[in-house]
Amino acid sequence: MTMLKSSENKSVHCHNCQAWKQSAFNALSESQLDDLQINKTSFELNRGTELNQKGNPTNGAYCIASGHAKIIWPKTDGKESIVKIVSPGDMTGYRCLFSEDTFRATAVALGSIKGCFIPKEHFNSLLKVDEHFNSEILKRMGNELKLAEMRLHSFCQKNVRERMAESLLLLKDFCGVKKDERWVLDIQLTREELSSWIGTAKETVVRTLSDMKDEKVIEQEGPHIAILNIKLLKEIAGLTD
Repeated sequence: MTMLKSSENKSVHCHNCQAWKQSAFNALSESQLDDLQINKTSFELNRGTELNQKGNPTNGAYCIASGHAKIIWPKTDGKESIVKIVSPGDMTGYRCLFSEDTFRATAVALGSIKGCFIPKEHFNSLLKVDEHFNSEILKRMGNELKLAEMRLHSFCQKNVRERMAESLLLLKDFCGVKKDERWVLDIQLTREELSSWIGTAKETVVRTLSDMKDEKVIEQEGPHIAILNIKLLKEIAGLTD
């Protein structure tokens, strides 16, 4: 994997970012946004490029403008465990700034992505002077903790088929695009990556997806998975009211 290098590109103003409204920086004032543009750095990365690496010093936070990234824990056998997927408007690396810790995981681009790097000093200064930004960050940390607890429950209590259904529904929320009566998952996830996220073997993922296709729950649309029956997928995941 290649790693993120410092960009010499002029940073993109938040007002010109398609994900600004979904980001925590939507809480900032006009003058703070102007100051942020001066201090941050924009980047464009290809698939497989690392934004940050587990164990490296925490030097700032990364905000995703377009595309997706996977947050992974590398394993000793060379494989990986995907613990989270970040989407436009999300940040990665920022929680480590609170603990003044090294990066606890590695962030890797899933396809082409764009975003901004915010240095630690400037990020911390915003937390100190703006209560709205501070509140937004805490809200996002709470939502991430909620999602982590839900996934932990799934790993402990649900079988592979149920976890697959739940994961597809999560991907719909992250990157689903409505087309007619179906939801197309606009993300580049290989079967290996999907198995790493769900916590099972690649062969099991392939077999489970094949069963769901036969049941008309999903279909393959080019390189993407399309969800045909949201209600049935929720029933499989055990998420019905």
